[in-house]
Amino acid sequence: MKRFSMLLVLFLSLLLLGGCLNFLSQEIFISRSNDRQDMFFLLVYHGLYSDGEDQKSIGQFESVLNDGGEFAISGNWPFDFKLGEIKKGLSGGKLKGRPQAERFLKYLLANLELKNGGLYSESATGQLGGFQIIRIRGVDEFSRLANEAICESLTIDKPSTATFPLTGALWYEKSKKGGWEWHTFKRSTLLVNIPAAPPEMESIRKKYIGEAVTDIHDEPSTYSLKAWKDLLSENVLSLIQKRDGFQFIVGIPEEKVNRLYFNLDPQKAENYSGNLLNFATRMSLWKGEMRTRDIVRDFKKSPEKLFTTLPENKPVGLPK
Repeated sequence: MKRFSMLLVLFLSLLLLGGCLNFLSQEIFISRSNDRQDMFFLLVYHGLYSDGEDQKSIGQFESVLNDGGEFAISGNWPFDFKLGEIKKGLSGGKLKGRPQAERFLKYLLANLELKNGGLYSESATGQLGGFQIIRIRGVDEFSRLANEAICESLTIDKPSTATFPLTGALWYEKSKKGGWEWHTFKRSTLLVNIPAAPPEMESIRKKYIGEAVTDIHDEPSTYSLKAWKDLLSENVLSLIQKRDGFQFIVGIPEEKVNRLYFNLDPQKAENYSGNLLNFATRMSLWKGEMRTRDIVRDFKKSPEKLFTTLPENKPVGLPK
């Protein structure tokens, strides 16, 4: 079951990388296109700052913007994702013997578009903010191929049976059979389906859910529990226990636009130092003072229009 949290992000199939560029909190807004074919994600970063050497951070900051294929989800920029690394992996033969994974990643590269919206000073707080928009074309096919890749991975790399042997065997059985929907999108909500053997359900629920919410004021003992605590305390997350497993619903199915919020460093916010602000004002992406709510309003009104009005990514480095 140590693969549990990995499955929630496996469908992104991106690499965990290190760095010293950080942000205090993040909002992610999710919406479907009018024809329901595409999915849009508005990523808003609040309180960008450097937590290391200024020159190194500026270099990373510039690299993030110039790369045109880098973004972060639910974590500071050490938890960032680079599309360029996928291209290297495909060309380097790292997926030999994994045709489903290769098919999914090729689809991802061909159908995921990322645009840097801009950098700005939040009018309410004075903090350095930034936003990006992701469009995934053909999101249903994206999910189908991702689920096939997950089944392939769990068939080749058999799930651990050390803690929950019956559930580990069930994961392998469903993966080998194929067709299991590990995740899917319903309108703008994310549904995650985790198989579980009935005799082990109570223990799984206690271990992976109960510990995270036993005392919301305690600091969780592990990073995975902290992630659960943050997700449960700040967002709409529903749990449905079914006959053969659990279904997690992230968001409200009836909403056209759903929002995720991650308060990553509340203590740092009290003594926020916008040590990247001066450098950001010299970049071509600098928008001056803005209100985040105006960006969100435009996204909710029409994510397609906001996306298409943004220019294509281009080098935005500092003037020499």
